[in-house]
Amino acid sequence: MSQSWVTAVFINSFAIIILLILLIDSRRKQHRFVLKDQALFQWMLVVNILILILDAFTWVLNGQNFPGARTLNLLFTTTYYICNPVMSLLYICYCEIKIGTASGRRKRLALLYSVPLVFNLILSVISIRRGLLFNIGSDNVYTRGSALAVSFFLSYVLMLIASVRVHLHLRNLRKAARRYPPPFHRRRLTVLLLFPLLGGSLQILNIPVTVVWLSTVVALLVIYINIQNSEITTDALTGLYNRRQTDAYLQSLFQRCEKGNPIHLAILDVDNFKQINDRYGHLTGDNALRTLAGVLQEECGRNTFYSRYGGDEFVIVTRNGGKEDLDILLARINQRLNEYCRLLEVPYRLSVSAGIAPWSGRPESIDALFATADAELYRNKTKLSRRITDQQRAPETELA
Repeated sequence: MSQSWVTAVFINSFAIIILLILLIDSRRKQHRFVLKDQALFQWMLVVNILILILDAFTWVLNGQNFPGARTLNLLFTTTYYICNPVMSLLYICYCEIKIGTASGRRKRLALLYSVPLVFNLILSVISIRRGLLFNIGSDNVYTRGSALAVSFFLSYVLMLIASVRVHLHLRNLRKAARRYPPPFHRRRLTVLLLFPLLGGSLQILNIPVTVVWLSTVVALLVIYINIQNSEITTDALTGLYNRRQTDAYLQSLFQRCEKGNPIHLAILDVDNFKQINDRYGHLTGDNALRTLAGVLQEECGRNTFYSRYGGDEFVIVTRNGGKEDLDILLARINQRLNEYCRLLEVPYRLSVSAGIAPWSGRPESIDALFATADAELYRNKTKLSRRITDQQRAPETELA
């Protein structure tokens, strides 16, 4: 390592401050009960802080010749190498929770995932004498060991396994035709994998700062921002935008769109949703809402806004298209829902009714636009109820 340690210590200190802010903020928001994934995220912050502190001390002690300097350097360097794979273990355990692995299986897998840590621990301790991963010479100068690549492998193999586990989970969901979005999106899971692997690749070049753990700081910051954004703008059950984001989108749309640009809002309501809940239970009702959310993701184009507005009500906002285009989209949604119900062999029929309201281009409130769409939805629901009643009466008439 370079004798010029000021830059490395300054950068590490700045990164530690960022992580401490995230740790304090995350703990402040959890008053009494902390979920397992939240606890693991906090432990990732703590471990990263510890590693950065250890790394800073190794930079400061490198080449120093005061009494006990080499002993301290060996202690901090060995502890640093021992801690390296811990981050990967926490990450893969975090992923197991997010993909819904059962608690008992998670515990068994955690034991299996701990194997690289045991090997790394043994190699780190042996390196004090043998210099396998690192070597601290008599002049107290650090040099890389001949088996350093093994340490990199043990540190990152769990992250690679985590990536495979996440991708297999999503593939199994697709095979089961359950297209509703998982509670935690893949891009948010893999961000913790991308940055450390990138940093590890750069670290091989012997850059005069420890890039790998700085890149992990960036990853933790990104995922924390994603978590906060998700809590503010995303519906927890379906993964779609929520009412807050819908209102914000419509407000911005009203402000920037000019008269003449066709904008239509549709309110979707699940037909007979109360009966699904009452007869088959709320868990079945939740799965029905997730299925609808997945269909909206498949059928709505990139320029179409869609969200869960509340309960069994969903919203679609289209631009640059007429009411006929929106009617065609709604027909496709109902057709796809019917296909999924047959494929999943659910005991109920899933369909939606909708009310559509065009934006006239005149200044008006969001409430007024929703009131227009809601009035048409009520009329369509009434027509549907009458058709069902007529179909039920028809056999009685024939028998008479």
